[in-house]
Amino acid sequence: MKVYKTDEIRNITLIGNAGSGKTTLAEAMLLEGGVINRRGDVGSKNTVSDYHLIEQEYGNSVFSSLMYTEVNGKKINILDTPGMDDFCGGVVSSLQVAALGLMVVDASTGIGAGTESANRHAEAANAKVIFVLNHLDNENANYDHRQNTDRHDDFDQRKTRGSVCRSSPTAAATMSGICPRPATRHKTIPLSALR
Repeated sequence: MKVYKTDEIRNITLIGNAGSGKTTLAEAMLLEGGVINRRGDVGSKNTVSDYHLIEQEYGNSVFSSLMYTEVNGKKINILDTPGMDDFCGGVVSSLQVAALGLMVVDASTGIGAGTESANRHAEAANAKVIFVLNHLDNENANYDHRQNTDRHDDFDQRKTRGSVCRSSPTAAATMSGICPRPATRHKTIPLSALR
């Protein structure tokens, strides 16, 4: 295994509501980096991060999992965290060691309790956050409606930092500045678009 200098290592944490696609995003990042040659699937119970039997039974992450990938000679440590509030300790501890949190939001369901909880934990840890809108290909996803509704006004009132990445899973690495290759499907949008 290659030995990396400190300035060649980045730590990122995937945070968000349960079922928002954090584990699937991690799988896509591993595939893009060449760590795996086939992307696992939560439904098939063959993902890199959800390897515990209880996680496979629930179909959700219960423990934080550490994975890595390499992009342009830099090692990216990826912490996939649970989205359920019962297991928020994984989110809290992971944010303490990461330079960045990728807040994964399901575009078809919007901001959930787990999203708000993860945002509070990120704020308490003073972590930088990039929002990633996921599941845009879901038939129930309506980006324009999500952008124009006032349902989540209080979420924007918090001291939320960062920008929003409307993207495919591989674009998240590009938006966070860890991968200079331009993404094919991303657009930076204002935080008010999460309403």
